[in-house]
Amino acid sequence: MGLTEDEDLPAPARAAFAAELTQRRMSQGLTKRALAKAMGFDPSYISHIESGRYGPTEEFARLAEQILDADQALWERWLEYRATRALSRPCPPAPPPPRSPAGPTEAAADEARRGNATDISSTDRQHMDLRGAQGLQFGNNSTQHNHF
Repeated sequence: MGLTEDEDLPAPARAAFAAELTQRRMSQGLTKRALAKAMGFDPSYISHIESGRYGPTEEFARLAEQILDADQALWERWLEYRATRALSRPCPPAPPPPRSPAGPTEAAADEARRGNATDISSTDRQHMDLRGAQGLQFGNNSTQHNHF
């Protein structure tokens, strides 16, 4: 499930970074291709950043700040972008509460060890510790099983 255009919190900050980058690049007389070469990026990536299609990475913001000598303007726009991006991400779900152990209680296991257990469900049989039991009968009305 994606965000709608109204819920895209980073969009204004991404646009502010893009506008600052474009203004700084053009004021220095650089083409997108020349800036891309100086930064070590593909020219299409510069175009995607300036159009607002992609958000800037930290590395991109640092390099652009340095190469365009932006007096911290690009870096400040990137910090704003990062802050709004963090706000737009959903919080991870809380872990589920701890579950109680499956199977019978210790008292039921003691009853089974003494041979006094009756009508034990199939899930109880799977989890019951029967070490030391003298014998155990279980089953329904049509079958009866004896385990020793």
